[in-house]
Amino acid sequence: MVGHKERTEVSKHVVKVKMDSVVDENTAINLGGENVECRIANIGWSPYSHTLIFHESKAKHVLTCLQRHINSLPRHSPRVQIEIDTIPKNSTAHSSFIKNVKDTYIKTRNWDTSQIEEYLKCHEFHESLQISFKLTGQGLNSDSKLTNVKGLTLYQSGEMTPDILEHFSGQYLVLFNYPIQQEPWRNLIFKWKRGEA
Repeated sequence: MVGHKERTEVSKHVVKVKMDSVVDENTAINLGGENVECRIANIGWSPYSHTLIFHESKAKHVLTCLQRHINSLPRHSPRVQIEIDTIPKNSTAHSSFIKNVKDTYIKTRNWDTSQIEEYLKCHEFHESLQISFKLTGQGLNSDSKLTNVKGLTLYQSGEMTPDILEHFSGQYLVLFNYPIQQEPWRNLIFKWKRGEA
């Protein structure tokens, strides 16, 4: 999901689960051994790719059933990825129902660093994180979960760029549209040459 991938396979989603405030044409499906009311849409690149759209009031039930379904699949499969487009109430709490998340793509513009840190506390074993909006909020330090993710892609790091360069301890960092400042890069190169980065 982020920059470099150690694995060579191409991952495609088979099922996407989406929360919405209005859901019409409900169908009952069996998910994790229980019936779940949702709308099934074929949105995507393949006729085998489906999106299950459920009402946000049913989030806890649907996500619990989804986790039960994931647990029933063969070990180490599938790779659990979350894409956050909008932020309903209790979104961090809702995301905690899904376990073993490896990748997250945050598209919403309503989160700042404190909300991202809170989200990462719920999902400790992230391998990659993409953030498509300008990063704002409190400064970052070496204890920040955000700077300790293995692979991090930021599309607009903004004023956070020096903090990210100073404290990033993961393996892969991709920055797009960052402000060019020589000093943070110089410090990063010196840390790298000393074996500290």
